[in-house]
Amino acid sequence: MDSDDQVDNPAKLRELGTQAPPGVKAKRRESLDCRDLLVGHRNGNSEAFGELVSRYRAPIYSYLVRSGIRESQRDDVFQEVFVKIHSSCARYDESLPLTPWVFTIVVNTVRSFYRKHSSEEFNSLDDESESGALRADIPIGSDFAQANQTRSWIEDQLTRLPLDQKEAIILCCIQNVDQAEAATMLQIPLGTLKTNLRRARLKLTEALQRRNLLIEREGAQ
Repeated sequence: MDSDDQVDNPAKLRELGTQAPPGVKAKRRESLDCRDLLVGHRNGNSEAFGELVSRYRAPIYSYLVRSGIRESQRDDVFQEVFVKIHSSCARYDESLPLTPWVFTIVVNTVRSFYRKHSSEEFNSLDDESESGALRADIPIGSDFAQANQTRSWIEDQLTRLPLDQKEAIILCCIQNVDQAEAATMLQIPLGTLKTNLRRARLKLTEALQRRNLLIEREGAQ
């Protein structure tokens, strides 16, 4: 396993895993089940790894989509994540919660992907192309349609944020990960995570204000 895929603060993860608030008990039970699957795979259970992939498919794909990984490349990145999980399972400390360990690998795999593809063109927040920021030309037929349009627009804007801000928003605001746990997954200080989260929210808010202003102007014409 690459050094940047390792969880470098096991004591912190252990603390996070033992002090979860009551509202996350169901999530912990699921995490414990998944942890049994990884340990079972490590011990030779031929069916455990496939079930583990199935359990984590939705949240990992959600992270990849919102991280801006193109559809044509998501399967490859997803497979790379699980290759790393497989190759790292012997090093996993089963006394630690599994999901932070898994998502540390996911985060680092996405970071590695962007490093490898840094010369390619990716969306940016300032891109206002046809698929991008300001699509006020789409007719709005009802409040429901408007809400769906706004939600889709925000999802699109999310992919345009800088990667460090995108990571913070996805984990804390979409996947509802505790900020301290998210900072551990991202291997950054809690203060840095809060800064990235604040900057991401500010950029999204400013972009939404510009969009709404343009819609108002179009409606007034």
